[in-house]
Amino acid sequence: MSASDGSDRPDAQAEFQLTAGAVVYLQVPTSDVRASARFYRAVFGWHTEDDEPAFTAAGLLGQFVVDRAPAPHAGLLVWIYVDSMPDAVKAVRAHGGEVTEEPYPDGPVRWLAEARDPAGNALGLVTRGPFSN
Repeated sequence: MSASDGSDRPDAQAEFQLTAGAVVYLQVPTSDVRASARFYRAVFGWHTEDDEPAFTAAGLLGQFVVDRAPAPHAGLLVWIYVDSMPDAVKAVRAHGGEVTEEPYPDGPVRWLAEARDPAGNALGLVTRGPFSN
């Protein structure tokens, strides 16, 4: 399945700045496009299209693809910033994901957690500031 990368939309370029070296396009492997779209929309607030597998997120265009296998144990690990770690962990679980490593401090002001989306792709959650359960 393929979809437009959204660059033909007049507002797509205005949504974020393209900067050399920045990640600006992402393909998320899945076997169920609608389930993945619901997960990323609910947990991270990404804008997803109901009639095609395209999405936009902060500074990023992308699509959900069924012609690539999810990568639960290898490959790149994408870290996604969240405003509230407790809320994000709850949302991952509530929307079909799995928390594989509970939140832990990474230095004095950053917290990390690791998870899998409903398709099994590994992803990281990161936030700044104090954390409490």
